[in-house]
Amino acid sequence: MKYISKSKRDTQNIARIILGENMDKNLFVLLGPVGSGKTEFAKGFGTKLQIKEEITSPTFSIKADYESMVHYDIYNTTKYDSKSILRMVEEDLDSGKKVILEWGEKISVLSSLDPVYIKFEITGENDRFIEVK
Repeated sequence: MKYISKSKRDTQNIARIILGENMDKNLFVLLGPVGSGKTEFAKGFGTKLQIKEEITSPTFSIKADYESMVHYDIYNTTKYDSKSILRMVEEDLDSGKKVILEWGEKISVLSSLDPVYIKFEITGENDRFIEVK
């Protein structure tokens, strides 16, 4: 599926749609450059999952754990290697939570976990192209 977002609100709405169509999946890998809307997308997931806490990017902490979702941002990971991150993701998946992984292209062995890949492209100042692969 392909989507066009014209705003942060659109990106959040698209996230809710994609999650609604993939409730049987637990791992969502977000691919795209800095500023392409990955964290806004995570906020939409949180809304769909009725998470009351504010969803923020865990860029420097690597992981934010919410009641029914775990949000990873591995952009700045220097203290964890791919195997350590994969182990953490697997543990969170075993807990039954939805897992969002920003910058998942840094881990090459995710395919065995049956992820939904979501690619983001910046097409204008506020415009984004979002594709589910």
